[in-house]
Amino acid sequence: MERSPAKPADAAALPVVALVVSAYAYVWARRAVFFRLSLPWILAGPALALLGVAVVPSHPLMRDAPVRLGSSVDPFGGAALAVAWLRHLVLGEPWPRFGAPFGWRALRFLLWWLLLRLSYLLPLVLVALLGAALPIPTHPVVAIATGVAAMAVGMLVAVYLLPLMVGVALDDRPSLMQSLRFVHGHALRIWAGVLLAEIPFALFVGLLGLVGPGQLGFGFDALVFLLGERFALYAGIAVQASYAAGVYGRLLRASSRAH
Repeated sequence: MERSPAKPADAAALPVVALVVSAYAYVWARRAVFFRLSLPWILAGPALALLGVAVVPSHPLMRDAPVRLGSSVDPFGGAALAVAWLRHLVLGEPWPRFGAPFGWRALRFLLWWLLLRLSYLLPLVLVALLGAALPIPTHPVVAIATGVAAMAVGMLVAVYLLPLMVGVALDDRPSLMQSLRFVHGHALRIWAGVLLAEIPFALFVGLLGLVGPGQLGFGFDALVFLLGERFALYAGIAVQASYAAGVYGRLLRASSRAH
């Protein structure tokens, strides 16, 4: 029987576990850079929250307003950090001096991130609307399983669009068809790597929740909890950006070999 030609290693299977481990190792090795770039954004949240405590009226309906005000900076800080991290890893661009700057690239990156969020929430919304429109009794277990399946499908759709978001940060604009070709055959592995990279930070935040205050006041313990949660958020962004850079580079190499 004639055997088919062997595929290049990069085209055969992405070593996502190795990529995730390398991402964690890289962020740890560059921890001084990470703190230099993320610290202004990490501290900006509590500063805004404390400002909110001073200016937001004391009312039960406004109890969470200071915390929400503090977290409003994070999409901008996360996009700025991710862009700086990706451009250094993939393009060799020098690190910013202090604080990841939020510019046009970060804004475009943020808009793509919002689009990806919508892409993986859309199937869940469609399932919910369909369930509301069809008066069919559904067992709670079935409803939960359907919701989880819809979310999984949406996340896979987002994975196929991931090269577009990374390309925005790098001034490299792959087309939609190129993005689909890059990811084709690797989507499940890429998705698994994203989840694997996120698990340690989710566990860390969960442990913080067990030992931290149940309702955020603004004593010393609440401040420690808030800073720990924000550190995990930005460290997770740096790890995910390192992982995305590794995946993007391998997909590009695999694509160039195929052509």
